[in-house]
Amino acid sequence: MKKKIFRLSVILLHIFIPLTIGGLIYVLFRTEDLLMFRWFESAGISGAVKAMRTSFLVSDFRYPYWLVFCLPNALWIYSLTSYLILMWKDDKAKLFWFTLGPAIGIASEVMQINGLFPGTFDGMDLAFTAVFSLIPFATIRPFRKEM
Repeated sequence: MKKKIFRLSVILLHIFIPLTIGGLIYVLFRTEDLLMFRWFESAGISGAVKAMRTSFLVSDFRYPYWLVFCLPNALWIYSLTSYLILMWKDDKAKLFWFTLGPAIGIASEVMQINGLFPGTFDGMDLAFTAVFSLIPFATIRPFRKEM
């Protein structure tokens, strides 16, 4: 039972919480031109989303650039890499799976330079993605045997 609780704690802390925080940052602080806002409209929850945004958007306060534009992607890559490390702990092809998260994050950012991937290249975004894709190797791997 302790092992299951420990595993659930690790999954919540390293996968679900970072994903939720990254998603909330997008919902609360990014422009409403993004596709997800049309999804909210279709799902009938745009009123609730607008109410949340209104409570967090203070006109005279500027959130740091890195928080709004770099941290969400970095948190998603962190979650993906954490998930892959947990999922493929005993697989013989684990090196491929362990590096998939960092490769996707870094490649998608670099591909934006030549327009091969949607978005705008940002060196700070690339740095955040690279660092956050490596953190799970230090935070998750030591606990894998206990899970």
